[in-house]
This record gives sequence, C-alpha cells and structure tokens, in this order.
Amino acid sequence: MINAKLREILVVDHTNINVDLINAIFTKHQISASFDLTQSIPDLLTKLEEKSWQIIILVIDDIPISVDALIEAMPEINKKCPIIVISRDYDRETALAHIRSGATDVFSLDEIEHLANLTKQLLSNDKLNHLVQNQRRELKESNERFIALSKQVPMAIAFIHDGAFININPAFQDFFSISTTDEVSEISFLDLIANDDIDKVKQTFQQLNKEGLSKSIVIKAINIKKSTSQICPVNIHFTKTTISGESGLQVIFQPTEWDIKPSVSPPNQNQLLSAEYFIQTLNQVIRKTNRRLAYSLCFFELDGYSRIKNNIGITRSDHLLHEISDFMSNHASAEIKISRLNSDVYTLLVAANNALDCIEKVEALQAAFAIHSFNSIDHNINACSNIGIVHLTDLVHSPDQALSLADVACTVSRNRKQNLPHIYNPEEDRSTVERVDQDSVEKIKDALKYNNFKLLFQPIISLGLNKEIVYEVLLRIKGSGNEDTLPSQFLHVAKQSKLESDIDKWVIQNAVFLLQKTKKTKTRFFINLSESSLKDINFIEWLEKHYASEIVNLVFEIPEHTALTWQSETIHFIQKIKALKGAVCIDQFGNHPERKSQIDELNADFHKIDGAFVSNLSTNRKHQSIVHDICLSSQESNSKIIASYVQDADSLAILWREGIDFIQGNYLQPPAAHLDYKFEAQI
Repeated sequence: MINAKLREILVVDHTNINVDLINAIFTKHQISASFDLTQSIPDLLTKLEEKSWQIIILVIDDIPISVDALIEAMPEINKKCPIIVISRDYDRETALAHIRSGATDVFSLDEIEHLANLTKQLLSNDKLNHLVQNQRRELKESNERFIALSKQVPMAIAFIHDGAFININPAFQDFFSISTTDEVSEISFLDLIANDDIDKVKQTFQQLNKEGLSKSIVIKAINIKKSTSQICPVNIHFTKTTISGESGLQVIFQPTEWDIKPSVSPPNQNQLLSAEYFIQTLNQVIRKTNRRLAYSLCFFELDGYSRIKNNIGITRSDHLLHEISDFMSNHASAEIKISRLNSDVYTLLVAANNALDCIEKVEALQAAFAIHSFNSIDHNINACSNIGIVHLTDLVHSPDQALSLADVACTVSRNRKQNLPHIYNPEEDRSTVERVDQDSVEKIKDALKYNNFKLLFQPIISLGLNKEIVYEVLLRIKGSGNEDTLPSQFLHVAKQSKLESDIDKWVIQNAVFLLQKTKKTKTRFFINLSESSLKDINFIEWLEKHYASEIVNLVFEIPEHTALTWQSETIHFIQKIKALKGAVCIDQFGNHPERKSQIDELNADFHKIDGAFVSNLSTNRKHQSIVHDICLSSQESNSKIIASYVQDADSLAILWREGIDFIQGNYLQPPAAHLDYKFEAQI
C-alpha cells in the first residue's frame, strides 16, 4: 500500500455508481484512500472550504461545472490540489481543453486502471502538489513555442477558428502579399479561395466537423487568390488542432509545383505516406516479434511508363501520375499503407490475417487499377502494373533487405510480362537477386567514383536556451530529375558487398569539406554510422589521421539495435570519439526499455527517440506514454533527448512539455541541399 494513512479524495459526481467503480479499482491496486462524494454545486463549495483534499476527481458529464469554474471557486487551502477529469464521451480536443484549463489529466470510464496508476504517482510524491500550476504554465509555454517555431517553416501556415484567422507565419504573409498581420484579421479563410472552388472547401469543412472523422484532410489543386490579380493552384492540408486553448484548424498551403512534403507522417490513413515514414513503419513491423497479423511488402510498378511518357508527352504524363497517386491514396487504409518510391513505383505494406489474404488484397487493388480509366488532360488511359511481393517472415531482418527482395520480385514480374503478382521465392529468384544486386553494386561504385552521391541537411533544433546550429546529414544517390535513390534502396547491398565503410568515409569527407568551404565552424553535423565502420578497428585511426580537428563538429549516429548487438565495440568507439572531443547519438531509441542498464553503460551523448513513437504523437496516447517514460528515464543520465519526425503543432507542444532537448522533422523543415535554416529565430 502507498501509506497506512488514508488519503482524502473528493469525487464530484451526480451518482454513487462511478464512486463505487473507482473505489473498487483503487482497492484492487492497494491504494489507501478515503472517498467523499459531492453531488451538487453548493455541497461542493462547502466541502472545498472544510478540508484540504489530496485529489479531486471530477465526473464532468454529470456535474454542470467546468474545470475553470472549479479552480476559480477553490479556496486557498485547495488551490494546489490535482484535478482529474473523467468523461464518458472522451475525445482528444475536449481532453486538451480540460488540461489547458488546469486539469492534471483526463480519462474515459474505460481507463480507470490508468487513473489508478496516476493516483499512485500523485499520492506518493509530495513534490507534485504544484502540478496544476506547473501544467498550466508549461502548456502556455507550449503554445508559445509552436507558434514561434511555425514562423521558421518555409511553407505558408495559418491557424483558423470558425473560419477566422488566429495566427499566421511569415511564409503565409509573404505568400499572400499581406503587408501586416493586422490585415489578416479582416479576411475570412474563404476569402482566399477562388469562386469556383469555394463549395469544395466548404464541403471539406463540413467533413472535418463530422464526429469521428480523422483529424486531417488534404484537398488537391484548389485555386487560391494570392493577390487581387493572381490565382495559384495549391494542395491544402487541413489538420484539427488546438491553439491558445481553442479548437481550430492548422492549414498548410503547398503550391502544386513545389516538391515539398509538409509532414513526414500522413495526417490520416487514406493518404500516401512519405518514403521516410513508410520505412519507419516497415522497420517497426519487421522488429515486432509477436505479430498478430501477417504482413507483406509489395512493389507496385506502372508498366511501361517510359513508353507512355514518350507517347503522351511530359505534361500529360505528369498529370497521369497525379491521377494515379490519387487512385492509390483512395485505396490506402489501415490494412494497406502506401508510399510513392519514385515516379512510377509505389510501395505497399499490406496487413491481413495470413499471407494468402495479403495476396488477395494486392490482387484486388491490381484488378481495380487495370479497369480504371485515368484522365490525362485530353487522354483516357488504362494502365497495367508489375507487382512483386515479399512476405515479412522472420527471415527478413531489415527494411533495406525487404525493399531489395520486393524489387527482385517486381523485376521477375516485369520480365514475365503477364501482369500478375510475383511472390518472392529464394530458390527461383536467385539469379534475379544476383543480377539486381550486381546492378546496385555498380551503381554504388559509380557513385563513389564519380561523386554521384549527394548530401541533404535537416535541422535539429534546440528547445532550450542553447542556440546550437545542428543538422543531420542525409545521403542520396543522384538520379534524373527528382528520382534520387534513398539509402533504404541500396544500403542492404552495400553491406553485403562491404561498401558501407567506403560510403561512410565519402559522407564524412564531403560533410567536413562543406564545413571548411562555408567556414561554418560553429555548425555541428549528425552523421549516420554503419555497422561495418563501428566494427572496423581501422576506422577510428582513419578518422583521427584525416579529421582530428574537425571531429568536434561531428556526432555519429548508431542505431540502438546495432549498439546493443555490438555493445563492447560501441563502448570502445564512444570512448575514442569522446577522447577526440566528438559525440555519439543512439538512434531509433526506446525499443528496448528492458535493457536500460546496458544502454546506460554506453554513455552516449544523445538519444534520438525512434520516429515511429513520435509520429502521430498528438493522437496516440500509447506513444505519449512511451515518450513520457523515455524522458523520465533520461533525467537520470547526462544525455540529451532528440525527437525526430515531428509532424504537427500539437505534437510539438507535447514534446516541449515533456522536456525534450531537440526536435527534428519536416513540420519545421524538410531535408534541403543548403545550410540555410534560421536558427537565430529560435526563442
């Protein structure tokens, strides 16, 4: 039991039913507490004056009093008392509103077990008696933080409430040629929409207001009024959010000619995932040991796209690709997650009860694709597809390997010219594997020899007073147009062919050269390190010999799984790097809480939370709990915590409240070719 002394808990409720339920759960959890019930406002006011309460539980549906009003009515003796709200009809926006009003936490009736766990914490820690005041202060700071950071986002972003603008960022002001922020308060959101598209946008608002609908919608090719004389087509991303205590919408205007994704993670399941988030999701599935569902990875390739492009021209073929992407978006779901790998290839992560059901889902999508007539300006086109499938069994160990095998299966499908899915078979497809791998090896060797690699940079932003200039260095193989090859498409082969260390050295050489060339001596680079370099006893010597004076600007990222698998090598590497005044970050952190002591032994400088836990943070209470636990455990060490894949304002507010040190994500800025992020704009 927490304490032999009974703790005083006041339950504000209209009936005895909920009190009995709470009492039973607390007894089960061995929480010693004395419950008192109040069923009316006058009685509540009397009880608040009578004694000091340890906790007040407010069943909000039955008593006509808000959290604000309850706090206002509290005498000084109970001003610091934690308030827990129970709501039968729990929804995220209402919960956030209660918390912003001063509630410690909000639970639905089916979460009473969680309520018991929180009560244990509150009753066992005297330091939490200032919780309400601290929570209100931190949430106010959270709002200020994500408003301030939105100013640095290069896309036009606005926050609206009931069609009126609450806040805009400078990019919005520039995009719409608005001279002062006061001017926007005189404009309603629909004033920005061209007349022909107003009904479509109104319909979207109605959809977002429907109860139970996903919190985000994207509408494409909407004409907006950039000025009195200029009309511009944009894709508009609407995301339900809260700002300054009000429910509202976050709106991102993405001009259709921009190749910028405003979010790493999709706002809802009926949308194409970004490549980065798709790989994160794939990685999570592969690492799960107790999967209740069967999963398959599928390459879905538009058959003969080069021929189609030559026949109908660039403009029409681009329009065709937009039509196909819309088709794929409409078929995305919780069971079929889809990402666009390049112009004519989509990757699908399919979940079902068994492998055969996965195949059936893919075949149904292929059949619908085959009979669909795509409109390409003045052409109607029926397209075919080549499909390769690999089942994600225990024999598949990484996203790189899975993508490589799906690529092989797709190659077999293409060569057979039957427009039928091919399921990867290690025996039958051995020769194709060797040929595809050899092509990839040659591509990597050419990239090393002719500098066909390129570097992109994504800012890692401090949430504290420290205004460090920090970027993660990301690698691509150059392609034609926007068809760059992602690391997930070639690193598996690089590892097999022992080219990983060569790639690591190329990245370090070129990253350091850029620092020297631009004279950015105060800039710090996070660089991913391969398992091969970690295990190579000569790598540190090479690093010290060539870049001893620059190591102070470098932070080497090692995946958590790799660090634990090769623990002694990781400890040795970290010690050597620290001796050279460099630093090390454990990436994909948080998947092995049971091995905390081993992770602590590594003594890394930074821990970067696995992006799968940060994505959709604002709507996923399980992920919020995981992030909270990570932050609590990190307080015992001197390491800094980084959250990547930050996707929206609400998630940013949660991370700020949890005490995260650094954030990273496309919400702030997508990876870019230049080191031009305005760190000095931070508050």
